[in-house]
Amino acid sequence: MRKPVENSIIGRLIRTIGYIGFLLSMAIYLVFLVNELGIQQLESVINPLMDLIKQMKLEDLFIVTIVHFSSLLLLVWCLSKNLVLRIITSVLLVFMFGSVVSRGIIISYGVGLIISPEGLNNFLNPIFQVINGGFAGLSLIFEFVALFFVWMIFAYKRPKRVATSLIHFAYFIGAFAAVTVGLQVFVNLALNEIVLNICNYVFIGFQVLAIIGSVFGILGIFRK
Repeated sequence: MRKPVENSIIGRLIRTIGYIGFLLSMAIYLVFLVNELGIQQLESVINPLMDLIKQMKLEDLFIVTIVHFSSLLLLVWCLSKNLVLRIITSVLLVFMFGSVVSRGIIISYGVGLIISPEGLNNFLNPIFQVINGGFAGLSLIFEFVALFFVWMIFAYKRPKRVATSLIHFAYFIGAFAAVTVGLQVFVNLALNEIVLNICNYVFIGFQVLAIIGSVFGILGIFRK
């Protein structure tokens, strides 16, 4: 008979902090995406949230993006037992963070207008100009690879939990929209408005599922 999996109090606390940061950053990304789409039925909810985000001086999304990637790193190290997988995923996520900050948009999330400090931009832009020198979509490919590794960690977490199952499914459906939008970079393909709108609503579904999954992850602090 297999022994039940037990996590230390510190391990559960770190994991919960990761889920909280993941939830908050995803929620803010979702608010920005819905606001950008201008969905009239949700304006009464979104407008006060946008005002709150501006009052907290988070509208440039830079701090939010730092929180998001830091939270993902915490979850990678808490959920995976494979040291090699942890290290590879962490390196890829750090690379993805640099790429996202340099570009000012997370294409794979449908989120844009990330404004980072000028000094950081001056440092990162030449690096990614060299990386993308031969092929404009190279850094984006690495971003997709990074998220594939993140998806693997959530998908193959054992024992299965509601949180990891929802989040891995969220990244799975989000990948379809991300690859479709990424075609604009890879093959210089202009997508029509209908396809882009479908992708944006898929991104909304992806973020909602990820938020729900992270709520279950936070509640997991009470589980050994």
